[in-house]
Amino acid sequence: MKSPEKIGTPILVPFPHRVKEIACGVFYTLILTETGDVYGMGNNKYAQLGLGHKINESKPTLIQ
Repeated sequence: MKSPEKIGTPILVPFPHRVKEIACGVFYTLILTETGDVYGMGNNKYAQLGLGHKINESKPTLIQ
C-alpha cells in the first residue's frame, strides 16, 4: 500500500493586487486580478503555468 503524500503547512503569500478569481489545481494555482492580469504559481514541470519555462514558482508570477 502506498503511503500518503506529505502535505506542507499553508503560508500567507503577500499579493498586492485585488483578486477577482482563483483557480486551484492539485499542484498549482492561477489568480485573476480585477485588472485582468493572470498570475500562476506552483508546479510547472510541464510548463502548465504558461510562463515560457518549466521552473516551479513558489510566488505568484505574472503570465505574459
